[in-house]
Order: sequence, then C-alpha cells, then structure tokens
Amino acid sequence: QVMAWRRDKGREKHVFSDELMEKMSDEAAADASGFSDRQVALRLCLATLPEKQKWLIEQRYSFDSSIKAIAEMTGKSGGSIATTVYRIRNGLKDCVERRVAGGLV
Repeated sequence: QVMAWRRDKGREKHVFSDELMEKMSDEAAADASGFSDRQVALRLCLATLPEKQKWLIEQRYSFDSSIKAIAEMTGKSGGSIATTVYRIRNGLKDCVERRVAGGLV
C-alpha cells in the first residue's frame, strides 16, 4: 500500500522530498508552540485590564455582541465603543508582543 501511495503521489504535480516534509513539519511544530505562547501571553495581558475594559472585551468577543448592542447597553455612542475596543486591542497586542519577546510567558 505504501509503495502504491508513493507511486500515485509521484504522478502528482507537486511532490515534496522527505527532507522538505521533515523541515516543514519541524517549522509547523515551532509555529504551534509559538501560538501557544501567544495564547498564554494574551490571557496574562487580559488579566491586567481594568474591569470595565475586561467587560467590554468579553461582551464583544466572548458573547459576540455587536458594537451597536454594547453602545445601547452602556448608553455610549457606537463610535466611542469602537474606538475604545480598538485601543484595548492595540494595547493587548503590544502587551502580548512584549511578553513573548521577553520570554515572560
């Protein structure tokens, strides 16, 4: 079966050497571990947010509330909510990058 599979794969347009497949596998594993570090860093960064900002991010991303719905809940304008979410996200991105770069994960 293996020989038949390799024969069939040999007929395909894109055939990768075993060495290339091994390298791609190693890089994928490294990427996966980096993704895990970023997830841990994000959780740590989220924990440092003030309660109002945590609530806003939770509403937007955990409960999938629209900007309009959050604006109605808070009595603020949609533009104000969108700007605040944007600023929080940028702060979180910076925090995650600092933690990952500094090995603080």
